[in-house]
Amino acid sequence: MGIKMYEKILLAVDGSKHSQKAAEAGIELAKKTNGKVMALFVIDVAKEYEGIGGVSWNIADNVVEGIKKSLRECSNDTLKIVGEMAQKSGVPFEAKMVEGQPATEIMNVAENSDMDLIVMGRLGRTGISKFLMGSVAEKVIRNSKVPVLMVH
Repeated sequence: MGIKMYEKILLAVDGSKHSQKAAEAGIELAKKTNGKVMALFVIDVAKEYEGIGGVSWNIADNVVEGIKKSLRECSNDTLKIVGEMAQKSGVPFEAKMVEGQPATEIMNVAENSDMDLIVMGRLGRTGISKFLMGSVAEKVIRNSKVPVLMVH
């Protein structure tokens, strides 16, 4: 009996082309290991509306609800696309959407769902910062108890 690795793979997706490449890689890995994938979309609303501080609460609440609605739609679309990719590859698939701080939620879901691997994309950058990973990816890599595969 061989060693079973990466049977449960968490795909951290955000709708970007980078996360799509990561999802493709994670699905391919799951296919090769007879594993399954869970695609996770974290809605990080706080980052989107930090700058509306001087606005009255009623207006701010409406803006926040509009942002949340847009992010939920993006999440649903993204998770649907990843689900179709997994189905096409014959890989069992689960979708999950949560609200919160992305790095924290990615690690929490990975640990609480007994994932074997987190797969996520890296943002492309220019200049000297091209050598640095995005803050979410960096936090996950530095703090996750679950192994992380970063896809360029």
